[in-house]
Amino acid sequence: MPFLKPVQDAIGKIRSLRLDRKFDWHIKAIMEMLACVSWVIMSAPPAPSTFIKDTVGASDFWANKIRKEFKGKDDAQIAFCDTMKAMILDLSAYVKEYHLSGLMWNPRGVAMEDYEASSAVAVAVAAPTPRAPAPAPARPSMPSSGDIMKELAAKRTGDGTSAATGLKKVSRDQQTWRKEFKAEKTAPVAAAKPSAIKAAEKVAKKLGDPVCKFQSIGSKWIVENQTKESNQNGICVVEVKDPKEQVYM
Repeated sequence: MPFLKPVQDAIGKIRSLRLDRKFDWHIKAIMEMLACVSWVIMSAPPAPSTFIKDTVGASDFWANKIRKEFKGKDDAQIAFCDTMKAMILDLSAYVKEYHLSGLMWNPRGVAMEDYEASSAVAVAVAAPTPRAPAPAPARPSMPSSGDIMKELAAKRTGDGTSAATGLKKVSRDQQTWRKEFKAEKTAPVAAAKPSAIKAAEKVAKKLGDPVCKFQSIGSKWIVENQTKESNQNGICVVEVKDPKEQVYM
Protein backbone atom coordinates (compact mmCIF):
# COMPACT_ATOMS: atom_id res chain seq x y z
CA MET A 1 0.00 0.00 0.00
CA PRO A 2 2.76 2.60 0.67
CA PHE A 3 3.92 2.22 -2.94
CA LEU A 4 0.38 2.19 -4.37
CA LYS A 5 -0.83 5.28 -2.48
CA PRO A 6 0.93 7.86 -4.74
CA VAL A 7 -0.85 6.28 -7.71
CA GLN A 8 -4.20 6.46 -5.93
CA ASP A 9 -3.56 10.11 -5.01
CA ALA A 10 -2.81 10.94 -8.65
CA ILE A 11 -6.04 9.24 -9.78
CA GLY A 12 -7.93 11.21 -7.13
CA LYS A 13 -6.53 14.49 -8.49
CA ILE A 14 -7.67 13.59 -12.00
CA ARG A 15 -11.13 12.73 -10.70
CA SER A 16 -11.40 16.06 -8.91
CA LEU A 17 -10.49 18.20 -11.95
CA ARG A 18 -13.07 20.79 -12.93
CA LEU A 19 -12.80 20.94 -16.71
CA ASP A 20 -15.19 22.20 -19.34
CA ARG A 21 -18.18 19.92 -19.93
CA LYS A 22 -16.96 19.23 -23.47
CA PHE A 23 -14.18 17.12 -21.92
CA ASP A 24 -16.53 14.84 -19.94
CA TRP A 25 -15.99 11.91 -22.31
CA HIS A 26 -12.22 12.42 -22.19
CA ILE A 27 -12.14 12.27 -18.40
CA LYS A 28 -14.39 9.19 -18.31
CA ALA A 29 -12.24 7.40 -20.89
CA ILE A 30 -9.10 8.19 -18.87
CA MET A 31 -10.66 7.01 -15.59
CA GLU A 32 -11.66 3.69 -17.18
CA MET A 33 -8.14 3.31 -18.55
CA LEU A 34 -6.50 4.01 -15.17
CA ALA A 35 -8.10 0.90 -13.69
CA CYS A 36 -5.28 -1.03 -15.35
CA VAL A 37 -2.63 0.35 -12.97
CA SER A 38 -3.88 -1.95 -10.21
CA TRP A 39 -2.13 -4.86 -11.98
CA VAL A 40 0.80 -4.27 -9.61
CA ILE A 41 -1.16 -5.83 -6.71
CA MET A 42 -2.53 -8.75 -8.75
CA SER A 43 -1.28 -12.32 -8.90
CA ALA A 44 -2.28 -14.89 -11.49
CA PRO A 45 -4.83 -16.18 -12.26
CA PRO A 46 -6.06 -14.23 -14.12
CA ALA A 47 -2.89 -13.03 -15.81
CA PRO A 48 -2.23 -9.33 -15.10
CA SER A 49 -1.65 -8.75 -18.83
CA THR A 50 -5.17 -10.02 -19.56
CA PHE A 51 -6.64 -7.79 -16.85
CA ILE A 52 -4.91 -4.75 -18.39
CA LYS A 53 -6.11 -5.59 -21.90
CA ASP A 54 -9.70 -5.92 -20.67
CA THR A 55 -9.77 -2.22 -19.76
CA VAL A 56 -9.64 -1.34 -23.48
CA GLY A 57 -13.36 -2.07 -23.88
CA ALA A 58 -14.47 0.20 -21.04
CA SER A 59 -12.16 3.02 -22.13
CA ASP A 60 -13.13 2.70 -25.79
CA PHE A 61 -16.82 3.01 -24.86
CA TRP A 62 -16.21 6.72 -24.16
CA ALA A 63 -13.40 7.13 -26.69
CA ASN A 64 -15.71 5.98 -29.49
CA LYS A 65 -18.08 8.82 -28.60
CA ILE A 66 -15.18 11.22 -29.05
CA ARG A 67 -14.24 9.63 -32.36
CA LYS A 68 -17.82 9.92 -33.60
CA GLU A 69 -18.11 13.55 -32.49
CA PHE A 70 -14.81 14.77 -34.02
CA LYS A 71 -14.39 12.48 -37.04
CA GLY A 72 -13.27 14.63 -39.96
CA LYS A 73 -13.31 17.75 -37.75
CA ASP A 74 -10.36 17.53 -35.34
CA ASP A 75 -7.56 15.01 -35.90
CA ALA A 76 -6.02 15.81 -32.48
CA GLN A 77 -9.10 14.35 -30.75
CA ILE A 78 -8.81 11.12 -32.77
CA ALA A 79 -5.08 10.93 -32.01
CA PHE A 80 -5.89 11.28 -28.29
CA CYS A 81 -8.18 8.23 -28.43
CA ASP A 82 -5.73 6.15 -30.48
CA THR A 83 -2.78 7.02 -28.22
CA MET A 84 -4.71 6.10 -25.08
CA LYS A 85 -5.66 2.69 -26.53
CA ALA A 86 -2.07 2.10 -27.66
CA MET A 87 -0.81 2.80 -24.14
CA ILE A 88 -3.07 0.08 -22.72
CA LEU A 89 -2.03 -2.47 -25.34
CA ASP A 90 1.68 -1.64 -24.94
CA LEU A 91 1.43 -2.01 -21.14
CA SER A 92 -0.32 -5.36 -21.58
CA ALA A 93 2.44 -6.59 -23.92
CA TYR A 94 5.16 -5.39 -21.51
CA VAL A 95 3.58 -7.11 -18.50
CA LYS A 96 3.04 -10.31 -20.50
CA GLU A 97 6.73 -10.43 -21.41
CA TYR A 98 8.33 -9.41 -18.12
CA HIS A 99 5.72 -10.03 -15.38
CA LEU A 100 3.57 -12.90 -16.64
CA SER A 101 2.62 -14.03 -13.11
CA GLY A 102 2.53 -10.55 -11.59
CA LEU A 103 5.05 -8.59 -9.53
CA MET A 104 7.17 -10.57 -7.06
CA TRP A 105 9.70 -9.32 -4.53
CA ASN A 106 13.23 -10.61 -4.93
CA PRO A 107 13.83 -12.90 -1.90
CA ARG A 108 17.55 -12.13 -2.12
CA GLY A 109 17.10 -8.40 -2.65
CA VAL A 110 17.71 -5.49 -0.31
CA ALA A 111 15.40 -3.05 1.42
CA MET A 112 13.98 -0.30 -0.79
CA GLU A 113 15.66 2.37 1.34
CA ASP A 114 19.08 0.71 1.00
CA TYR A 115 18.66 0.38 -2.77
CA GLU A 116 17.73 4.04 -3.18
CA ALA A 117 20.65 5.11 -0.98
CA SER A 118 23.16 3.00 -2.95
CA SER A 119 21.81 4.38 -6.24
CA ALA A 120 22.26 7.96 -4.98
CA VAL A 121 25.86 7.24 -3.98
CA ALA A 122 26.61 5.69 -7.37
CA VAL A 123 25.28 8.76 -9.18
CA ALA A 124 27.19 11.15 -6.90
CA VAL A 125 30.56 9.59 -7.77
CA ALA A 126 31.74 11.56 -10.82
CA ALA A 127 35.54 11.25 -10.78
CA PRO A 128 36.90 8.10 -12.42
CA THR A 129 38.60 5.74 -10.04
CA PRO A 130 41.92 4.05 -10.93
CA ARG A 131 41.45 0.63 -12.43
CA ALA A 132 42.19 -2.10 -9.96
CA PRO A 133 44.00 -5.25 -11.07
CA ALA A 134 41.63 -7.85 -12.36
CA PRO A 135 40.85 -10.47 -9.73
CA ALA A 136 41.63 -14.09 -10.37
CA PRO A 137 38.72 -15.83 -12.07
CA ALA A 138 36.47 -17.47 -9.53
CA ARG A 139 35.79 -21.14 -9.78
CA PRO A 140 32.30 -21.55 -11.21
CA SER A 141 29.85 -23.02 -8.77
CA MET A 142 27.26 -25.57 -9.77
CA PRO A 143 23.75 -24.08 -9.85
CA SER A 144 21.26 -25.52 -7.39
CA SER A 145 17.99 -27.07 -8.51
CA GLY A 146 16.15 -24.04 -7.12
CA ASP A 147 18.23 -21.66 -9.25
CA ILE A 148 17.59 -23.75 -12.36
CA MET A 149 13.82 -23.76 -11.75
CA LYS A 150 13.83 -19.97 -11.27
CA GLU A 151 15.73 -19.52 -14.54
CA LEU A 152 13.30 -21.77 -16.42
CA ALA A 153 10.33 -19.91 -14.91
CA ALA A 154 11.82 -16.60 -16.02
CA LYS A 155 12.15 -17.90 -19.59
CA ARG A 156 8.55 -19.08 -19.75
CA THR A 157 6.62 -17.46 -22.57
CA GLY A 158 3.00 -16.46 -22.94
CA ASP A 159 1.93 -19.83 -24.36
CA GLY A 160 3.33 -21.69 -21.34
CA THR A 161 6.49 -23.07 -22.99
CA SER A 162 9.88 -22.69 -21.39
CA ALA A 163 13.54 -23.45 -21.95
CA ALA A 164 12.87 -27.03 -20.80
CA THR A 165 10.08 -27.64 -23.32
CA GLY A 166 10.94 -30.43 -25.74
CA LEU A 167 13.93 -31.81 -23.80
CA LYS A 168 14.34 -35.57 -23.92
CA LYS A 169 13.29 -37.39 -20.78
CA VAL A 170 16.20 -39.26 -19.19
CA SER A 171 15.45 -42.78 -17.99
CA ARG A 172 16.80 -44.18 -14.72
CA ASP A 173 19.55 -46.21 -16.39
CA GLN A 174 20.87 -43.05 -18.11
CA GLN A 175 21.20 -41.04 -14.89
CA THR A 176 24.96 -41.25 -14.47
CA TRP A 177 24.99 -39.76 -10.99
CA ARG A 178 23.40 -42.89 -9.52
CA LYS A 179 25.69 -45.27 -7.64
CA GLU A 180 24.48 -48.31 -9.54
CA PHE A 181 25.56 -46.78 -12.87
CA LYS A 182 28.85 -48.25 -14.07
CA ALA A 183 30.11 -46.64 -17.24
CA GLU A 184 32.93 -49.15 -17.66
CA LYS A 185 30.81 -52.23 -17.09
CA THR A 186 27.60 -51.49 -18.83
CA ALA A 187 25.42 -54.57 -18.93
CA PRO A 188 24.33 -55.63 -22.44
CA VAL A 189 20.77 -54.75 -23.31
CA ALA A 190 18.61 -57.83 -23.20
CA ALA A 191 16.96 -58.71 -26.48
CA ALA A 192 13.22 -58.29 -26.61
CA LYS A 193 11.27 -61.49 -26.11
CA PRO A 194 9.42 -62.87 -29.14
CA SER A 195 6.17 -62.73 -27.18
CA ALA A 196 6.62 -59.01 -26.55
CA ILE A 197 7.29 -58.37 -30.26
CA LYS A 198 4.15 -60.28 -31.24
CA ALA A 199 2.09 -58.32 -28.68
CA ALA A 200 3.34 -55.01 -30.10
CA GLU A 201 2.57 -56.11 -33.66
CA LYS A 202 -0.90 -57.18 -32.54
CA VAL A 203 -1.60 -53.74 -31.03
CA ALA A 204 -0.32 -52.02 -34.20
CA LYS A 205 -2.63 -54.08 -36.40
CA LYS A 206 -5.68 -53.02 -34.34
CA LEU A 207 -5.24 -49.34 -35.31
CA GLY A 208 -7.70 -48.22 -37.99
CA ASP A 209 -7.34 -45.45 -40.55
CA PRO A 210 -6.41 -41.99 -39.25
CA VAL A 211 -9.51 -39.83 -38.67
CA CYS A 212 -9.67 -36.07 -38.14
CA LYS A 213 -13.10 -34.66 -38.99
CA PHE A 214 -15.77 -32.34 -37.64
CA GLN A 215 -19.35 -33.51 -36.99
CA SER A 216 -21.91 -30.73 -37.11
CA ILE A 217 -24.31 -32.84 -35.02
CA GLY A 218 -23.10 -32.27 -31.51
CA SER A 219 -20.43 -29.78 -32.71
CA LYS A 220 -17.55 -32.13 -32.09
CA TRP A 221 -14.26 -33.14 -33.67
CA ILE A 222 -13.34 -36.83 -33.95
CA VAL A 223 -9.58 -37.45 -33.88
CA GLU A 224 -8.47 -41.09 -33.98
CA ASN A 225 -5.50 -43.28 -34.92
CA GLN A 226 -3.21 -40.34 -35.68
CA THR A 227 0.47 -41.17 -36.19
CA LYS A 228 3.61 -39.23 -36.91
CA GLU A 229 3.44 -40.29 -40.56
CA SER A 230 -0.24 -39.41 -41.11
CA ASN A 231 0.28 -35.67 -40.50
CA GLN A 232 2.39 -33.00 -42.12
CA ASN A 233 5.54 -32.41 -40.05
CA GLY A 234 4.23 -34.97 -37.57
CA ILE A 235 1.67 -32.54 -36.09
CA CYS A 236 -2.10 -33.09 -36.13
CA VAL A 237 -3.79 -29.69 -36.37
CA VAL A 238 -7.40 -29.20 -35.22
CA GLU A 239 -8.82 -25.73 -36.00
CA VAL A 240 -11.51 -25.01 -33.41
CA LYS A 241 -13.46 -21.97 -34.59
CA ASP A 242 -16.26 -21.87 -32.00
CA PRO A 243 -16.11 -22.15 -28.17
CA LYS A 244 -19.00 -24.63 -28.35
CA GLU A 245 -16.98 -27.13 -30.37
CA GLN A 246 -15.57 -30.14 -28.54
CA VAL A 247 -12.60 -32.32 -29.47
CA TYR A 248 -12.60 -36.07 -28.81
CA MET A 249 -9.17 -37.70 -29.19
